[in-house]
Amino acid sequence: MNSIALEFPLPALNFLFSVPSNDPLQSDGPLLPVFEQVLREFRTRRIPKQLQLTLVLPADVYQPEMLAEVQSAWLRAIDNQIEIETARLGELRFSRRRHLLKGVTILASALALGQLVANYETGFFRTLAESLIIGGWVAVWVPLERVFYTGWPIGREIDILNCLKDCDLQLKPSV
Repeated sequence: MNSIALEFPLPALNFLFSVPSNDPLQSDGPLLPVFEQVLREFRTRRIPKQLQLTLVLPADVYQPEMLAEVQSAWLRAIDNQIEIETARLGELRFSRRRHLLKGVTILASALALGQLVANYETGFFRTLAESLIIGGWVAVWVPLERVFYTGWPIGREIDILNCLKDCDLQLKPSV
């Protein structure tokens, strides 16, 4: 079974989703919110089937009854991120279709013009016809690359967020 248990120390509860001060001279806490640290952790590894995430709070800050509030905030933050990533994916799909249509139009035009020019028997026109064919395929290269490859990172980010949404989130005091 693919399961992971992780612990992240929190100097205070407000470091979970934001950093009170990004200035390392003003604060000795982390410069990246713990939520972002958790996301970063999974961007470079396999997504586990089960995840137990434990947030370690200072003993003077920890209260057992704050778990429900933290879990609710955790789910709201993840749902918000999923909505953002899903919207980005929708925008990307629209953009990909538009770019692909442009690329295919240029390719079809170049192929048709290449066939027309290829009817002439001189070397110049044959070179021009071959150049048009190559240029048409080059014009469709980037749109095809966008169609096949650009959605993967966003889809992976959504998978990571769904894993974090389903995780067993716990709080514990530091010792």
